[in-house]
Amino acid sequence: MTNKANASTMSWAVQVDDVAVSYRDVLALEHASLHVAAGQVCGLVGMNGSGKSTLLRVIAGVVTPNSGDVRLFDSPVSEALRAARVAYMPQTEDVDWNFPLLVKDVVATGSYRRARWGRLSRCTDKDVMAALERVNLADVASRQVGALSGGQRKRVFIARALIQGADLLLLDEPFAGVDQETQHELMDVLRGIRDVGATMLVATHASSDIAELCDEVAVISGTVVIHDRPDVVMNPEVLVNAMHGIGAIGNETAP
Repeated sequence: MTNKANASTMSWAVQVDDVAVSYRDVLALEHASLHVAAGQVCGLVGMNGSGKSTLLRVIAGVVTPNSGDVRLFDSPVSEALRAARVAYMPQTEDVDWNFPLLVKDVVATGSYRRARWGRLSRCTDKDVMAALERVNLADVASRQVGALSGGQRKRVFIARALIQGADLLLLDEPFAGVDQETQHELMDVLRGIRDVGATMLVATHASSDIAELCDEVAVISGTVVIHDRPDVVMNPEVLVNAMHGIGAIGNETAP
């Protein structure tokens, strides 16, 4: 939990306060609060349908909350997006895998970003290859993306997020649909991103290895039930209770 004495001096990358989101008559999130300091990696864990993806979409500016406030790097979400400070990898990508699109071209689609005066700037082929090297896929740059394995496709879309040069990476279920070996490969990629000081929020229902990656973990069950150090949250009894919404502490935050 946050040391209240130091809270005012922290540089927050993410500030979510008392957010509620509903889809028609279904309440997806209520009274959700989460503060993540710059340079931290925060895991969002919870069962399917718990609100993890909704929370990420709110932070990414994809979903507008019914109530509450969201700020990124002490600015409104819209300003952070215009400054290209946020990269978001959704849980599923709207891609026709049979379309003859090369890996390097998919990554390049993430390189369009809003520059000053509203213009669009585009990164170079060198930037594309550098992003692919970071996810260990430079050798498949000229292959069709549809020919890749599920884990390789995930890494392609992580590279697409990386090429934006964003300060905040939002990754929704990067481990979904891959085998254990591929999950470990993806974890290695994310550790490399973490080690260069990126701020990341990683949503997953596969909580077994997330403690190794993250500085802090938040359990989502219709709200932020608990948010603390991995050794606190990943205690089996605490985790089971939190997954079922027991012991909600709302806007408590990790150090």
